[in-house]
Amino acid sequence: MADTLPPPQVSEATAEDPYLWLEEVEGEAALDWVRNQNDRSLKELKADPDYAGYEAAAIEALTSAERIPYGSIRDGMVYNFWQDETHVRGLWRRTTLESYASDTPEWETILDFDKLAEEEGKNWVYKGADCFRPKGSDIGYKCMISLSNGGKDAIVRREFDLATKQFVDDGFVTPEAKQGGAWASPDTLLIATDWGEETLTASGYPFIVKRWDRGTPLDAAEEVIRGEGDDVGVWPMTLELEDGRILQGAAQADTFFTTRYWWFPDGESEPVQWPIPPKSSPEGIHEGRLLVSLKQDWTPTGQETTFKSGDLVAFDVETFMETRALPPVSLVFHPSETQALKGVSTAKGALLLGVGDTAVGKVMRATASDAGWMLEPISLPGTGQASVAFASDEEDTVFINYEDFLTPDSLLSYSASTGDVKTLKSLPPKFDATGLSVTQHFATSKDGTRVPYFLVSKADLPLDGSTPTLLYGYGGFQVSLNPSYSAVTGRLWLEQGGA
Repeated sequence: MADTLPPPQVSEATAEDPYLWLEEVEGEAALDWVRNQNDRSLKELKADPDYAGYEAAAIEALTSAERIPYGSIRDGMVYNFWQDETHVRGLWRRTTLESYASDTPEWETILDFDKLAEEEGKNWVYKGADCFRPKGSDIGYKCMISLSNGGKDAIVRREFDLATKQFVDDGFVTPEAKQGGAWASPDTLLIATDWGEETLTASGYPFIVKRWDRGTPLDAAEEVIRGEGDDVGVWPMTLELEDGRILQGAAQADTFFTTRYWWFPDGESEPVQWPIPPKSSPEGIHEGRLLVSLKQDWTPTGQETTFKSGDLVAFDVETFMETRALPPVSLVFHPSETQALKGVSTAKGALLLGVGDTAVGKVMRATASDAGWMLEPISLPGTGQASVAFASDEEDTVFINYEDFLTPDSLLSYSASTGDVKTLKSLPPKFDATGLSVTQHFATSKDGTRVPYFLVSKADLPLDGSTPTLLYGYGGFQVSLNPSYSAVTGRLWLEQGGA
């Protein structure tokens, strides 16, 4: 590298490191040096007779418009937000689960955001929908649609009726602000927003949560919790029990790494803190138990067992609500030295865990028994990257995203009742994987750590050190490099015959 650098610009400030000026990433001298290196490298690459073909293939792969229309399920209908060249701001649309499984689903438009923006003279950007109806009820879903004028963090939220496909006349509407909300009932919202002077934290987020009833002005909403100005923020949250009861509450982020979680008991004026450590997260309720993922070691009050950071634990919600004391805590999942808990999802009658294991993604089903929690892996096409794309405790169907080095991005359907797994959709392959193989290996570092890596090659590759090999690695910031499908490198493997 030093051979291609300009002469050192030595001064008193750079006497110990004559190239310190390179740390000024937007400095003109550093940028000039980068431009020169790019020009030099590009000239050499373009001289290769294969360059034009590789460039064309890479552009084709990276600019492909082919996408999987991911969605969520409500009452057997798949809901999807879709953007393309025609619908720049996007369509919110739906189709039946049966139609969704076909190659050409018949989509019904619910809300056209391009049309809405034109009609209202706004630069609307869709920021999501929070939909609710009481569990077991036959009334239609009501949704709070989040809209940003121009894509900024501040949003407005407007009530929308899924049955009529219209915004609700005289429904809930919030002013533009950085805000959060949660449904407490069909006619009640919890809302945290900019309530006026000195109601935002130093980070610019709300720290006051109020309860807002339908048909009343927003300024008449009842305050239920007030945080501190030096908090990161306070946001509404709810937990839904299996019988449909909604436990209202809030998450008070003291810092970016610690949070206190609160419950607002019905008929009481004082919030009750959930008895979980500050570095942990509630992951929902399953079979009457509150699931909590730990990001610190924890010895629950009155217990001898110490749970470790990374564990998933649970305790009985009804017992806590009755006694206001922490019930016995049980271990649901303890990752091994090679594992990490990546996600927790609940389907109808099923608890699903996303687990990373030596850079391989797995989805496990957890079942409670007298002997403790039993884990069973869900069958996947191979050893690649997998995660739950959608799950709901009111739906039997679960969507799982899967890909590996030789399998393009795929959407799998998993039935919580039968355990059946099938591929619903998959992007078309960008190279012929016939004759290619993937094997996982480990390199042992000086401290004994086994570092996983993968070898992707032709199955008959001679392992004698003579084969050209493309090496790539990444580590840091708790981000692992997982198996993924790459049309660009896949073609290189085929055309170069290497690894």
